[in-house]
Amino acid sequence: MVDSPGLTEKEWPLAFELLRALDDASSFSELYESTEQVLARLCGAHHVALCMAQPDNPMAFEFKTRTLWPLLGDLPRWSSTDFVSRGVIQRPNKALTEQEMLQGTALDQTETWRRSRDKGLDLHRALAMLVLPEGPGVAGGVTLYWEDPRLSPRKSQRILDWFMPRFRRAFQTLHRITECTTRQQVLESIAGQDSAALVLTSRGKEFLRTASATALLRRWFSRFELDASGLPRQWVERLALLVRTDGQLGPEPYTWRREGTCRDLEVTFLPLHVAGLRLWELKLKETVLLPEAWRVLLTPTQLQVADCVLRGMQDKEIALELRMALGTVKEHTDASYDRVGADGRNDFISRALRLSRTP
Repeated sequence: MVDSPGLTEKEWPLAFELLRALDDASSFSELYESTEQVLARLCGAHHVALCMAQPDNPMAFEFKTRTLWPLLGDLPRWSSTDFVSRGVIQRPNKALTEQEMLQGTALDQTETWRRSRDKGLDLHRALAMLVLPEGPGVAGGVTLYWEDPRLSPRKSQRILDWFMPRFRRAFQTLHRITECTTRQQVLESIAGQDSAALVLTSRGKEFLRTASATALLRRWFSRFELDASGLPRQWVERLALLVRTDGQLGPEPYTWRREGTCRDLEVTFLPLHVAGLRLWELKLKETVLLPEAWRVLLTPTQLQVADCVLRGMQDKEIALELRMALGTVKEHTDASYDRVGADGRNDFISRALRLSRTP
């Protein structure tokens, strides 16, 4: 932390109350409710607002405020002309006064001041801080406003700077709680499905995947087809198209297909709304091309082994997959070849491909 902000004997209890609120909050709403009045009293501010970036879109912020909704409710539409937004982005993790953010521009010449007057707010002093994470996570922010132009926010600036590391930790804690809760909800929503699944954010970032999805990715894609995060570039591009067009292209783009030697892969893109986030579930379905006629000729165990053979697995891999002894696997593969009249593994695969692809 920076040096003590020079709190008085009466201010220290408020500072400790704020520390407890920052450490104990388990939701963004709780964080605001427990800190708003304390911040206002500690800094003598007339208006307090907190913001926190949304997990699936780091550039979109959720605001919490009791008195500033008339001004901040539509801020995303005009944030590019808001001197507060521009100022804190240039100097994050530092509390800035309105003079530092204005950089020589008169307050009454700004879009922010004009809008505040139109909304019936008499704002003359401002103090704001954008809090960026040290590593992976989301940003947050604190903004204070005063209606009396004679008040100086300098001491409040020292107070916010002193609390910056605790605000950062609070935002990161809330991000982890939200992420864990959302992950659990997503896992519950896709539990029990037969197909493998990937869950991505609307920006194409991986949220989670099932173990079987990892196996399919390894089987179907070379490393040259994957992006830096390990996702197929074609899927990321398809998702970007779906998000951009918002369902206006019809149902066809929601399905991606690839044909393999003896199997096909089909991927279905499904919007998934969980905990206020817009996620996308990619359901992966691999179809092994086992001829219908063979399903009568082979025993249930031989069908399992044949399925593994047609997926390109070797005997040792089949033994691990089906929990069989290696010798047992070889017995079933040889028996399967004999029953369909195949002369070994390659001929077995060739026959399956020819019969399955024949209309």
